[in-house]
Amino acid sequence: MFAQLIVSGIVNGSVYAVVALGMTVLYRSTTIVNFCQGEFFMLGAFAVLVSQQLFGWNYAGSIMFSLVLMFLVGCVIEKTLMRPLQNAPHVSMAMMTVALSYFLKGISRFFYGREVKSLPPLIGGSPIEIGEVILMPQDLLIFSFSLLIVFGFFYFFQKTEHVTLG
Repeated sequence: MFAQLIVSGIVNGSVYAVVALGMTVLYRSTTIVNFCQGEFFMLGAFAVLVSQQLFGWNYAGSIMFSLVLMFLVGCVIEKTLMRPLQNAPHVSMAMMTVALSYFLKGISRFFYGREVKSLPPLIGGSPIEIGEVILMPQDLLIFSFSLLIVFGFFYFFQKTEHVTLG
């Protein structure tokens, strides 16, 4: 049982690592802490879920829809909320991200309540049993892609020059 909890924790932690990596990349490029990074991930996941439920799209179409939608949402937020604050103190921009966090949580709760919603697995398949530990193919996919993303960015940061603006 303990080994299963550790493996499940590693898989869940790998998702949090990607969210944290997003915060790091954004901070390194803007020097602003984005307190609504998790809510942006949530909004992207909700876009996939809603497009599957409403339109019956498969994952490929739903993911493309989510990417386009999140790009547009990011552009609107940057242009209407963040750009006007570009000459304000950093704390003003950070507080705007806190406000966005509450706003995005409120929207999701308005439409879906507080219950956790799950997406169907991206890939199916039989569970893989290693002793007491049971792994789903989805778990291996999540962990593998998270490692790929984290090490890809690690390599990128190691091979590029850090430039400080200002």
